[in-house]
Amino acid sequence: LDEIVFQVILSRMHSKKQFKSPISLRTMQRLVAQVTSILEKEPIMLKLDANITIVGDIHGNIDDLLRIFEKCRYPPAMKYLFLGDYVDRGQCGTEVLTLLFALKVKYPNNIFLLRGNHETMGLTHVYGFEREITSPEKYNMDLYYRICEAFEELPICALVGKKIFCVHGGISPLLKDPHELLKLSKPQEELSLKNDIFTDMVWSDPACVEGFTPNGRGCGYLFGPDVLSQFL
Repeated sequence: LDEIVFQVILSRMHSKKQFKSPISLRTMQRLVAQVTSILEKEPIMLKLDANITIVGDIHGNIDDLLRIFEKCRYPPAMKYLFLGDYVDRGQCGTEVLTLLFALKVKYPNNIFLLRGNHETMGLTHVYGFEREITSPEKYNMDLYYRICEAFEELPICALVGKKIFCVHGGISPLLKDPHELLKLSKPQEELSLKNDIFTDMVWSDPACVEGFTPNGRGCGYLFGPDVLSQFL
């Protein structure tokens, strides 16, 4: 695990911006299997202490992720909660996941990963991660499928300090009490193919509206300050 972390960091110092000593496919498969096993044991809603740093979308930007760790300190010196969207758009989603997965396996109680709307096979096919990780200089479809299976084990939301509700997208008209989520299983499907509570939570957006209105993106809702305040 230390060597994996070292190689990701070293790759950003190298002139060609790639793994100087490539992390083997076998090592990556073992890493994904280990992180999947850890995530399987986590509930759909995490309950975390308030002494934690919360990070939004990374979208394949490994340099920004390293800057965050360098500024706020690496785990275990600091605890982190990431809110999803680790891949797509940026060119280094593989490196982002490799670093986050390695740190999660090494420090499972110091780094927590939620699921975003881009942690699905459908969006990663369209927005770039599938092409990136299956490119000749990186890995293959087998590893891509294994990572997509790991995505399905990511928690959906977290309650921090018993009062801060953390989620990638927003709230849902179907969600009255977040503790109801603990009765549900993690979604094992695309989060954009049907209207349900999980789709709403990763796709909804805050807006200057009253109540809930349809989201122009085709999934989830726009939610106003009135229903947000009522939910909180």
